[in-house]
Amino acid sequence: MRILVVSATYLEIAPLLSRVGAPNFGEQKHLSAGTTVSIPTREGDDHLSCLITGVGQASAAYHLGSFLRKGAWDLALQVGIAGSFSSALKKCQVVRVESEVFADLGAEDNGSYLDLFEMGLLQPNEFPYSEGRLKVTTPSVGDRFDSTRISLLPSVASVTVNRVLSEPHSISWITERYAPDVVSMEGGAFFYAALQSGVPVIQLRSISDYVGPRDKSTWDINGAIASLNEEIFSFLHPLISSTTE
Repeated sequence: MRILVVSATYLEIAPLLSRVGAPNFGEQKHLSAGTTVSIPTREGDDHLSCLITGVGQASAAYHLGSFLRKGAWDLALQVGIAGSFSSALKKCQVVRVESEVFADLGAEDNGSYLDLFEMGLLQPNEFPYSEGRLKVTTPSVGDRFDSTRISLLPSVASVTVNRVLSEPHSISWITERYAPDVVSMEGGAFFYAALQSGVPVIQLRSISDYVGPRDKSTWDINGAIASLNEEIFSFLHPLISSTTE
């Protein structure tokens, strides 16, 4: 089986790569976008690669799209941290994203906002969109994997933005318009590229903070990354070389 693990930064996937004996890049947070790391596997027919896309929609779309053209993949697994709009989601909780919206792709219009569908530039059900969203279902990954564990993770709706949200008016209109559970800066680009390429996808996010006034002292990035990587390892364990456990 060929699985591509996708992360915006090395920091978000470093615990897994260190645990499985992949090359160690030390304390670097910003590996060059497009960097790939091979993960040792149990069997020769299996292949695990990790792609660092860089931060933001443009970098993620370009590097993921370019990489997907180089070969066939059975699954693309995007992982990362996210902010939560909902207090029902706890910090460091891992969730599974089922839909994405580009929340700031449109036009300001006399005090209101028009997205690309309202502007007539796209149709809400024009592929790869469905009802104006990028939607996926959890794919079947075979008997070797604990699909039940993934399916039991809370399923959430996400928005993708170009900036960290902290202003009350920005948070309010996005919340009212899209009713999202979480937010990231690359998820929509990942869904878009994977759906266009026909690659089955899973997106896992761990909650690092709550969307609101920017106060990094309240964030738990390290805890979120730790819980995320535990979930990734548990899922990929059937493929990972036994010598790295």
